[in-house]
Amino acid sequence: MVSRVIRPTWVPQTDEHRRLVAELVAAADAWREAEAQMWAKFEAARSGGVALVYAAERADVPRATLYRHLPRADQPPT
Repeated sequence: MVSRVIRPTWVPQTDEHRRLVAELVAAADAWREAEAQMWAKFEAARSGGVALVYAAERADVPRATLYRHLPRADQPPT
């Protein structure tokens, strides 16, 4: 029978590791905030009468992604 070896959890070993991880976490947090703002802007554009197809094309966002993230206009948000 083959036994599985569980790898130990990796932890930063140096100050450089800790700095790189901290920078990564800060960038990920900023990215999530920017993405939330982008979806809010798409919703505002739709509410303002802008065609989502046009907005998606101008923002270089695939329409499928746009429709997946925005609730349908005729459906209440969940």
